[in-house]
Amino acid sequence: MSTVTFAAIKSKVEELCTLPSTCPELKAVCREWLAAVGTDRQQEMNTKLLKEVGEDINTLDDVIPFFESAAGKKIFGEETAAQLAKKAHDLKAEGKKYCFCPSCTICLFILENKEVLLLCRNRQFSISLGGIMFVNRPLTTRAVVFIGLLGALSFLLMSFEFPLPFAPAYMKFEISDMPALFGGFFLGPIAGALAAFVKILLKLVIIGTNSALVGEVMNLFCSIAYVVPSTIFYHLHHSKKGALYALVSGSLIASIFAVVTNYYFAIPMYVKLYGIPLETILKMGRAVNPFVDSLIDYLLFTVLPFNLIKYGIVSFLTYLVYKKASVALTEIVNRLDR
Repeated sequence: MSTVTFAAIKSKVEELCTLPSTCPELKAVCREWLAAVGTDRQQEMNTKLLKEVGEDINTLDDVIPFFESAAGKKIFGEETAAQLAKKAHDLKAEGKKYCFCPSCTICLFILENKEVLLLCRNRQFSISLGGIMFVNRPLTTRAVVFIGLLGALSFLLMSFEFPLPFAPAYMKFEISDMPALFGGFFLGPIAGALAAFVKILLKLVIIGTNSALVGEVMNLFCSIAYVVPSTIFYHLHHSKKGALYALVSGSLIASIFAVVTNYYFAIPMYVKLYGIPLETILKMGRAVNPFVDSLIDYLLFTVLPFNLIKYGIVSFLTYLVYKKASVALTEIVNRLDR
């Protein structure tokens, strides 16, 4: 699995400046971008660099006619031009789209990892872990508004809830963590956690609590246990495969976290605050799940599979729609600091 860092992007841009195959216009923008790193112009230059890279990268359809032309044979020699044309045809047959020259290869690398630039707006807001940067955007007024909107959407999704057949009716399945997860993917783990907090705050203000805050606290903590690890892992392994591993890891962490917090916090608090005997809770679980005979059974055969299914489905839906939704969200993110 590849790990793409801001430093890796910077190194590739530096290399572009030295390659003979890089056009003068792109070299000029690369040098301008390098000079802007860490300054107030970095956001502007990130956009400019991505635009120039997108315009200058050649496709195989662009270069094949040139390799086969008289001009191409004159520059490369007939034998080399024929070899280059054959390689281009072979790559195209494999489903590849872009030119394989060193400059275009780097341009493709930058475009495939453009979110590293879109996220790494300003070095002073970067968090570094082992030299790998995963970033929280500065909490400007517009960024806070955007996080609030994600939290509001999460709150609305809480309304679409239903029980699962093997779990008691008070355990409701819903997908309200999706907007918070998207916020974390785009703005960083703190933003994702804040969106989850806004969700719970709106729930308390508008609907109130019927669980003496225990349910809301559990919902918030489990959301954070899911969103934050998923987001951090995604920014450490910024690729499609990395996103998959991030979602799987976050689902496992949150599910195990739910088991532990139910054992040490939620169930003891319900017993204490409501005076409900533990056996009554187990009976509710046993009524829909014959495997429940003890507290450990309840945790392993009800709480754990419930959360694995919940976060597994949220992760699956996120993985399906993330790339398409990222186009719209990236445009929103680009406007946050304007």
